[in-house]
Amino acid sequence: MSKCRIMITFLFLANCGCAGERLYVKVVDDEGHPVPSATVNVDFTSSHVMLGEGSSHHYEAKTDTNGNAVVKFNCTTSDFAWHVEADGYYRGNIHCENFNGEDVIIPPGVGFVKLHEHEKRGEAVLYRKKNPQSMYAYTREMDIKSPRANGRYGFDLQCFDWLPPHGKGKVVEAFYGKIYGDIAMGWSYQGVSSVSFLYYFNPTPNDRNLEWDRKNNLCDKPGKLEISINHTPMLLP
Repeated sequence: MSKCRIMITFLFLANCGCAGERLYVKVVDDEGHPVPSATVNVDFTSSHVMLGEGSSHHYEAKTDTNGNAVVKFNCTTSDFAWHVEADGYYRGNIHCENFNGEDVIIPPGVGFVKLHEHEKRGEAVLYRKKNPQSMYAYTREMDIKSPRANGRYGFDLQCFDWLPPHGKGKVVEAFYGKIYGDIAMGWSYQGVSSVSFLYYFNPTPNDRNLEWDRKNNLCDKPGKLEISINHTPMLLP
């Protein structure tokens, strides 16, 4: 009898995992206008053994003419992620949500169990694709050693080399680029300091457009530019 009572209790709690969630999302463009017919995507991996532990789940909904969408889903874990996509726009950022402190984990290994329904609200901003350009874009790690310490040196962001007499780089006017994110300084145990940053460079003269076409990176070896120098940080002109 005791075994039957335990099994019935677990099944009852597992059924609580079917309580419904609702994610309310407002989608606007970079000018604040609502984006209709955008797709709000919800994804999570189940942690509930009775509902497919480790399995992936996907739900989605479309925005209305006011840019509003409601995604209804049954979340079987304490965490989920959502993002927005729309034709003619760049994909939106990934947003991570959780229900920590709102539900329970039932041992031994039954998984996440919901005690009630949940509601989450969010807003997403999408940027319209206007005129993407092929550019040089660095997105991962690589090192470029400086000529020597305690000096001021120029660096060519197109050919990725120092200016003469330390390299084959060139000084050319009327080119435009941008640095994205933080400029970070670092030190190694060998006494070498470094400055690193992510950048985008448009090689077309006098073209101020810095909207990068992600399908056309002109770098032979895309990477995160990192210029290292002994003891003294690199000074860029």
